[in-house]
Amino acid sequence: MRRIDGVRLLGVMAWLGTTVALAGPQNIEAGPLWNREHAAEQCPQVCDSLGGWTGEWWTTVQGEMSVCQCAGAAPTGEARKEQAVAPTDAGIPPVPESSGELVAIVWGGGKDTTAAYESLAQWDAEKRLLGDLVRFAPGFPKIVSSDTVPGLNPGFEIVLLGVCPRDEGRDERAYIKALHPFTYEKPVKGVQAACPTWVEQKSKAVNLQRTVKGKGLTLSVVELAWPEEPEASDLSFTSVPVRWLSVVARDGAGALLGVYSKKDEYSLAGSRAVGCRTEVKSASKDTVVLERTCQGSSGACDTDPGERWRVTVRWNGKAFIPEEKLLAKWEAKNCAE
Repeated sequence: MRRIDGVRLLGVMAWLGTTVALAGPQNIEAGPLWNREHAAEQCPQVCDSLGGWTGEWWTTVQGEMSVCQCAGAAPTGEARKEQAVAPTDAGIPPVPESSGELVAIVWGGGKDTTAAYESLAQWDAEKRLLGDLVRFAPGFPKIVSSDTVPGLNPGFEIVLLGVCPRDEGRDERAYIKALHPFTYEKPVKGVQAACPTWVEQKSKAVNLQRTVKGKGLTLSVVELAWPEEPEASDLSFTSVPVRWLSVVARDGAGALLGVYSKKDEYSLAGSRAVGCRTEVKSASKDTVVLERTCQGSSGACDTDPGERWRVTVRWNGKAFIPEEKLLAKWEAKNCAE
């Protein structure tokens, strides 16, 4: 068991017969603590010579190190202020309650830490669905005891993705829940906000376009769209919308099977759209049919060159198999005509 240098000094002074007055709570490393029950066994021993255990503990390195808070002497002045923001066993520093409601974003978990770590492993397998679009607060996702977060049902070890003021991070939260439909939110209080944000701080719109269920299979079609700013060198392009279209396959238990994604970018040059756009035409128990139209610019001509494709995305039981068929193709109108 490792202790901070100050605690070693206190032990030496006590051995020399020196009277020691502790200034306030001491945070002592205790190795990995898996839950409140484990902390209740270990922390009283850790804090035996340091004024007893305050009942507070938290994890500093997931799966490797936790600390117990030992009482010491009653804090005064600045020490009292520091104690007021000491972390709880959920690893979330308590703060004065927000005037607005907070919501916890819960990924999953279970009755014990084994279930929580299994849920966290599932997150590691699924986080790729978000790509590089969403940034989580430092330390999140994390495993916490639901008993320590007012508003959550007690008795569970859960994986928490973040805590948001209800009116913040709406699109980010909607995107997470659209791609991971078993994620849920619960009103909480008395904890610090730690809200997921877009990596690129630009307005985005989330649209769960379709959800279809077959035998032991669910297909969801999720669209994320946002405008990009035009380059300064080409101000004739008024906007460059970007869209991600994702088709996600899950089994009957909700486990991720696979994903098919398509990225669109197109610019509006006056009345012309240049680039590609993909639309959902239909969806059945194992198939999503998309229509993709791509157009190029032909300068001052009235008709731009382009192509229209049908993309049939079918789940074959092991993977998505996209099949493309050219529906139409047109050339630029001869400017001399």
